[in-house]
Amino acid sequence: MVSPTPPVDAPEAVPGWSWYSSIEVRQDDHPAVPTPIPGMLEGRLTLLAGAGGSGKTTLTEQIIRHLCSERQLGRFDLPERTMVGWCIYLEDIPSMAQDRSLRAAPLGSLAEDARRERSDTSVRYLFGSDFRIYDLERELETAAEQQVLPGIVIIDHLRILIGSQPAGTSPNDWERKCLFRLMALANRFDLHIIVLTHLNKQGAVSGTTELINSVDTAYVIEVSTEDRMYATLKCHKMRMSPETDFALMKRANGTWMLTDEVWVSENQALGIARDIIKVLRAEGPTTLSDLCMHHKISGNRAGIRAALDRSRRRGWVRPYRGHWEAIPGAGDDLLRPETPEPTVPAPRGAPDAPPGAPPRASAAPAPDPEEDTWEPDAEPEGHVGFRGLDVMKESIKRSRMHPIPVIPKEKRDQPPWTLITERMNGAPSWVSPQTPMGGVLLRLDRNGSFPSACSSVPVAPNALIHTGPQDLYDSSRAGIYCIECPAWDISKFPHPLGKIAKGKEPGDPVWISTPHMRLLDQLASSHRIPRVAIMDSWTGRGNGSLFEHFYKEARAKRIELVEGDEDEYVAYKRSVSIALRYLWPKKKAGPIWRPDWRVSVVAEASVRHWAVADRAVAAGATLVSMSNTDEVLFWTPDGEVPAPYEVGTKFGQIKVKPQVD
Repeated sequence: MVSPTPPVDAPEAVPGWSWYSSIEVRQDDHPAVPTPIPGMLEGRLTLLAGAGGSGKTTLTEQIIRHLCSERQLGRFDLPERTMVGWCIYLEDIPSMAQDRSLRAAPLGSLAEDARRERSDTSVRYLFGSDFRIYDLERELETAAEQQVLPGIVIIDHLRILIGSQPAGTSPNDWERKCLFRLMALANRFDLHIIVLTHLNKQGAVSGTTELINSVDTAYVIEVSTEDRMYATLKCHKMRMSPETDFALMKRANGTWMLTDEVWVSENQALGIARDIIKVLRAEGPTTLSDLCMHHKISGNRAGIRAALDRSRRRGWVRPYRGHWEAIPGAGDDLLRPETPEPTVPAPRGAPDAPPGAPPRASAAPAPDPEEDTWEPDAEPEGHVGFRGLDVMKESIKRSRMHPIPVIPKEKRDQPPWTLITERMNGAPSWVSPQTPMGGVLLRLDRNGSFPSACSSVPVAPNALIHTGPQDLYDSSRAGIYCIECPAWDISKFPHPLGKIAKGKEPGDPVWISTPHMRLLDQLASSHRIPRVAIMDSWTGRGNGSLFEHFYKEARAKRIELVEGDEDEYVAYKRSVSIALRYLWPKKKAGPIWRPDWRVSVVAEASVRHWAVADRAVAAGATLVSMSNTDEVLFWTPDGEVPAPYEVGTKFGQIKVKPQVD
């Protein structure tokens, strides 16, 4: 038992050291240091610095809501278990904290917003300018006695917490001693502490070098000088891993969000170099001649060559087979579903269309055997080392939530299982009432939509229980929900519920799964639809990583086979499809029978399909049709693939198909 940590300005009561033998260090089981967000918050103590008004406090509010209230943060996985968080604001008042919290998570978006017991919340706030480290220790000791210790503590800001150094103590020694004491508290109570501090007039971290030397992780928010809507979360120290920077983009409400829509190098580059990286990221490998003629890059050939050379030395671009390509950073990779392969993109457009002829759209493109076209059967011969069903069973087995993969036969004729239908997958099927004349039609097909949906689809690993009507959507749970079908103008864009809403009037009751419930909640938070009423529900504790192992194995095998033998690739696709269909086999018994899992996976793919098209239309693209085979048809004036779609061979990327009238 570790002795209580004395106040930082009190004499040490016990030695802060212990001897271990080599065998004890090398062979004994030592508790692992928890990592709240792998690749970002590692170790025990993180320093976050930024200029006044740079958004560092609001960013930490988003971090703590990710860990404590299951709010998404970039593409980081939600924690397997939520934790209690403390926000200690030493230069704020409650009204300022309220504004930040509501911008990070609007009122009604958290499950705790509907609770009447004010102490029953996942995040607690403390205000007071005379709070010191020994006060923090006493509060943690009290929480330990009551068994309500936090998993993460945010302190804003460091200068007030440590106060002025005692007489006869140098600033270096005082800062080092205070930070070591915070580290000791984090180790003693098994938690992570983030301390905030300011930048000085020179733009450096305010204080001595001991600040960065004495923490595990140190970040600085650096706002782009080219566009203040973007910033870089610059890592100045990562004790246990390579330093990882992240790109930030400002939302309409003024909060930062971790994004994959820009790369760190774009935020850090200036002038021509920034324009070059933006083009290379969006369009893939490009020749020097094409860069010189590109309408988005200003400058002569010599200036572009010099910018490429500077960017190459910074590790932002590299030459590849006569082309130049942009290199994503480690943080960009963490926020992207895939990293593009260095391939030269195929020509875009629809060459078979007669010049000047008006493009015609088909309502339902012919199904592609990309996935989901085989009924369950034995694993096919020639499975090329990938037995999809075995990988799926292993993925479920790895879960620490003790999932129930098979519902007993005697319960299958009872709710909630009788409420689940294939219609709940919400696959879209939509055609625009009018198509522009001229231009080029682009048919885009998203790669691996169903297996990639397995990466983070929210499901309930255990049995669903009847949770009835709910005032608000609880993001910590997953299952099926009976809601009032929301109104939507389908003449302009497909209904977010797809086929679920077909033939329904606004207000009609419909059953949906968690992915669509989450989408409606997000649309309501952005004021695009009213918040829907949940009239009935069957839910369980949610988890987004049940099929993560299956997703990773399927992704790795696809990368290996996609450019190889066609027969082997077809056998792989069939194996993946069989595994996904076996979540809800229709014709024969299998090792899995969970209709809610199957419907949720397909619904997650449908939601992602809809959401990407929605972003493209919001950016100005013209959608012509959308089908349930994960294909979309866009009208373009020049044959350019609309953003945010990316041409490639990996999950989440798209291929351009010839348009067939």
